[in-house]
Amino acid sequence: MNDLVNPLVEDRSQEFTNPFLKWAGGKRALLPRLLKLVPPSYNEYHEPFLGAGSVFFALKPERANLADTNAELINAFIVVRDEPYQLIKTLKRFRYNESQYYSLRKSKPKTSLSRAARFIFLNKTCWNGLYRVNKLGQFNVPFGRYNDPKICDASGILAASETLQKASICNGTFNTTLKKPKEHDFVYCDPPYTVAHDKNGFLAYNEKIFSWEDQVQLKQLIEKLTDRGCCAMVSNACHTSIKELYSGYKQIVVSRQSTIAGNKSARGSVKELVILNYDPVSGEMIW
Repeated sequence: MNDLVNPLVEDRSQEFTNPFLKWAGGKRALLPRLLKLVPPSYNEYHEPFLGAGSVFFALKPERANLADTNAELINAFIVVRDEPYQLIKTLKRFRYNESQYYSLRKSKPKTSLSRAARFIFLNKTCWNGLYRVNKLGQFNVPFGRYNDPKICDASGILAASETLQKASICNGTFNTTLKKPKEHDFVYCDPPYTVAHDKNGFLAYNEKIFSWEDQVQLKQLIEKLTDRGCCAMVSNACHTSIKELYSGYKQIVVSRQSTIAGNKSARGSVKELVILNYDPVSGEMIW
């Protein structure tokens, strides 16, 4: 698979828009591999597990439907698209210090603009860009220790805003948003999963985020997309349970560096699985 190259994507490799957020499990490090597996042509682009949107920002599709269940994340994307200059002005008021971090973490802003600014500030200054909430839905990630983090990346926000102009952005679940794709569309799914597994493939804490039943439902929706003539790519855990679930599909193992472990010495290379229902060179359905 290393020899597979999509020339249309490769020609645009110097024109990527960088994500405006950090995101645990984001696919920025895997972009060189993933972009070579994108179908050579498609109509609309769909991404139901948006996160930081690394693949979307790299592809910069003409038409896109972006979604996530995280309402604060989606609000931030909408504000970046629609109010970038007001957002930049607000972010410039923030300073990187522990006192302001915990003050903002505790706050409950009301407007979409102030919510987006708070979300981006916490994302840039929290530990490892992790997004985690407690049982009450309150963000509870501790303060991160950095050397002068870039809280307001004005040029990055403006570039992201321009790329997002033709994107539809909504807060919704994958089983709702995956009803939209039509024939010749391209769907990229990067569901939440852990790369550290117990015997059945999913740790207890991950059950609350994305359960095995969710994995099965996603696979069933991929089958429906295939029947509809949609090209679908899924990033998932490189685990026997997932390989068996997607038996019959093209499966490619890729590696990336883990950045989540608190101790740098505990970080290392982890394997992930990329699942396709099409041939990445011709774009023809193969399942």
